[in-house]
Amino acid sequence: GELAAVMKQMEERLVEGDLDGTEAVLIAALKTRPSADVTACYASFLWQFRGDLEGADTLSLAALDMGDSAAVRDTTGTSRTSERATLLALMTRAQVLKYIKRDAQGAYDMYARGMRAYAGDASIYYNAALLHQPGAAVDVSWEDVERAEALYRRAIALDDQQISAMGNLGALLHQQGRNFTEAEMWYVRTLRAEPNETLTLLNYVELLNDRGDHEKAILLIERLFVTYNQSLEDAPGSLSLRAQQALQSSSPPISSPHPTRALILEMYHTLADTLARTNATVEAQGLYREILAEFPRDVTATQRIATLCAATGDPAQGHECYTAALKHMSSSSSSSSSSSS
Repeated sequence: GELAAVMKQMEERLVEGDLDGTEAVLIAALKTRPSADVTACYASFLWQFRGDLEGADTLSLAALDMGDSAAVRDTTGTSRTSERATLLALMTRAQVLKYIKRDAQGAYDMYARGMRAYAGDASIYYNAALLHQPGAAVDVSWEDVERAEALYRRAIALDDQQISAMGNLGALLHQQGRNFTEAEMWYVRTLRAEPNETLTLLNYVELLNDRGDHEKAILLIERLFVTYNQSLEDAPGSLSLRAQQALQSSSPPISSPHPTRALILEMYHTLADTLARTNATVEAQGLYREILAEFPRDVTATQRIATLCAATGDPAQGHECYTAALKHMSSSSSSSSSSSS
């Protein structure tokens, strides 16, 4: 069909990294025969690859209108093609409303419409759950643990390969302290299906720490460092030795693309926190200092060093670190006030 042909051309150009060529395919298709299908695809392209939020919003609305018109003309019901287009347009519009306009109600209305029309699509339930996920909701008044849990479970029931829903359900159960055993099960299932889920692995490390299984937590996080091609020579503290031990473990290495700086920072924090819990205070301090070398204003690392210094009988150094942390916090607060006024 028309959509399949356009999608094939798009995929070929996206694989080559040819965004201009991809957009040219969409524009040509719209000029030749405007349809809800191609309009929805173009809206999604603008959102995901161009960052053109206004364009994505306008086109997703147009695609929805075109899909509605097609349904009215078709007395037998909406065709399969317009169903796909409508679903894609609903999802794109919801993303713009949720993340850009911070309109939780508007986004939920899109998801609710999708759930009514396409009750068998797992992605709708997963994205709707994010509106209620504590710590991830765009509006804190929408945080609802039970609602988020129910939506994640529905998504998984519809698609047992919905790994994002599995990982988030595990995090929800873990962070709420409700069921560590089930949370671990979801973490493990997620990582078996997709070893690249770095955030799930970091959450799993935290669960192991909360349960007191620090040695396993250390091995997991250090295997992650090795996989991310952190050279043994440049690794902080005694990571070189530990990483070599991890490489020799029976567990398979974790294969992932190179992480962002934010993820690397979280990896360092997770490992340092784990070492501190095992009373490896010297190693932990070394890691926190490595963090501060890259991120001098990292308040958490400064506070942790201060705590460790105080615990190891170096109150003067601890006081110095606490003072630095308070200074950074005060500076950040002043900057925020200035920018908001």
